[in-house]
Amino acid sequence: DVTVPRHQGEYEPLHAVYSKRCQDTIRRAIENGERKILSIFREVNVREVTDEEIKSFGKPEELFYNINYRNDVR
Repeated sequence: DVTVPRHQGEYEPLHAVYSKRCQDTIRRAIENGERKILSIFREVNVREVTDEEIKSFGKPEELFYNINYRNDVR
């Protein structure tokens, strides 16, 4: 249902792929006031993409670099 990278032990849910089968689960979570997408992971099938797999696309620390502020880009 979800394919999600896991880098340094942490999920990267914004880089995940969610199947249509997740729609009802996501809808229920929102209706219940839940705002963290990770909350649905216990209710759906999750395939984790490991750091070893991620390395075939690039350096994980660069692929998942957190940019929240202008200074982060510099």
